[in-house]
Amino acid sequence: MGGPVMGGRGSRGRALPQPGRENGRPDQPTPIDQVGRPDRADPAGPGREPQDKPTPRTTGEIQTRIREIYADLVAHGSHPWVHLTDVRDALGDLPKADVDRALEGLLDDENIVIDPEVHRHTLGEREHAAAVWIGGEWRHRLWINPGR
Repeated sequence: MGGPVMGGRGSRGRALPQPGRENGRPDQPTPIDQVGRPDRADPAGPGREPQDKPTPRTTGEIQTRIREIYADLVAHGSHPWVHLTDVRDALGDLPKADVDRALEGLLDDENIVIDPEVHRHTLGEREHAAAVWIGGEWRHRLWINPGR
């Protein structure tokens, strides 16, 4: 192993946080606004009507938009889990920190889950950039209980 490790009773343990990492938090991925988005003539995506909604300003407004975006994506898709890349694309150019704060606040609702992607090897640069850091891990996908 490259550095000091924690462990006991003969285990290999896990690596201790390395200097330069804030609270053991891995380096930030590339911000989503620095990762190329697919060129789309229609920002709402294929088969969807363009959104003429005003830009949300408060955390509550952003959370409401996230719920609306989720409902739209699930209605037009076949899977109840929505990737945060799709949510961020639909929100436009809102600052990542504002969206992160809104996503974290949504977790106060027991009907909402934001989880890490189990198969992380399938994630590309855009998915890593769209992830939100919550509870000591990067989370990539959103699910809202449909009974809500």
